[in-house]
Formats: sequence, structure tokens, C-alpha cells
Amino acid sequence: MYEKFKELNGTHPWRDVTPDSYVDYQVRYRRKGRVLYFNFPLAKELELIPGDHPPTINKEVAD
Repeated sequence: MYEKFKELNGTHPWRDVTPDSYVDYQVRYRRKGRVLYFNFPLAKELELIPGDHPPTINKEVAD
């Protein structure tokens, strides 16, 4: 169900249009870190999760 997350790579056409309108930063992985917040409306809009996905962070979303 969460395969589309692997397609995210940080690129967006807007970056080419206005190169000074964003701050580029590296992803940081933290051992023993955990997801505290997940933007479910945005994930649904980007079709990363189904529209009827419950707004709860389960183990698969957190990993």
C-alpha cells in the first residue's frame, strides 16, 4: 500500500522556475527516531495513500 513513498526524491518542477524559493536540505536518519507527525491530507493529495486511509500512524507508515 505504501510503495509510492519510494518514488519520492525531492524533485519538483517549481524548483526550476524559482530556484531561490526553497531551501534544499538533506534527509537525516536517526537511530531510534520515530514519526511524530504525518500530513495525511497532503499524502492523499499526492496519492501516496488511498483517500479512505484512516488518519492514524501505523507501523508501516512510521517505517
